[in-house]
Amino acid sequence: MRPLPKALIGLLVVSGFAAKLAAAESVAAPPTLRLAEANGAFALDLYAKLKSQKGNLFFSPYSVATCLRMVNVGARGQTREQLCRILHTAANDLEIEEASGRVLSQLAPDMPRVELRMANGLWAQKGDPFKEEFLGALRRDYAAELQRLDFRGAPAAAAEAINRWAAKQTQGKITSIVNPSQFSPLDALVLANAIYFKADWERQFSEAATSEAPFQVTKERSVPVKLMTQTGMFPLVEPPDLQVLELAYVGQGSVPNGP
Repeated sequence: MRPLPKALIGLLVVSGFAAKLAAAESVAAPPTLRLAEANGAFALDLYAKLKSQKGNLFFSPYSVATCLRMVNVGARGQTREQLCRILHTAANDLEIEEASGRVLSQLAPDMPRVELRMANGLWAQKGDPFKEEFLGALRRDYAAELQRLDFRGAPAAAAEAINRWAAKQTQGKITSIVNPSQFSPLDALVLANAIYFKADWERQFSEAATSEAPFQVTKERSVPVKLMTQTGMFPLVEPPDLQVLELAYVGQGSVPNGP
């Protein structure tokens, strides 16, 4: 059985906002390592805020962090300090911004049966001025090219353009991320990050081995669901109160055969 294609969108509409403060990370480690550690800390913070909502939760901390980092490129003073604390980076750590761009290319694998695409979108209100230094940095480090829209005068056309971009970047998996009613007279900039991933498992799950079994929703309640199963030898790590099993995608190297 093949894993379903995954498509994620992170969206940020910038008007005016205040950021919650969090501890900044040291700048001693290499920039790509600092970026990975900062993104991990941000992901835990974001999950802590979202976990109390009802229903299923599926989100991309990387997408949200990328949008915030794009905003932070042009931020100064107190706004930059607050954003950096949220993102767990030092306010003077410019190498992090450059590392973000390198990560985009490093994460995309050069394997024929693995497809990973990431893209950043940037739309500004027509007539609002933006410094070329800011736009150039986004172009260089995030491959984000500024496009002009009229959020205030033509919100329907603006929403259509952004949704068209989302559909293209996610192979039609996500066709709508904004609607005209979301725009306000204060909105000056919309930033989005899209991630599309599709690959086959190195060892496929057999549909014949899929069977119904209880899934524990809480400690007290379980529901019957159809679960994919297979038996074999796989890499496993067991930190305290956790088990993590590695399932390789095709092209990542062979895995041991099962018994």
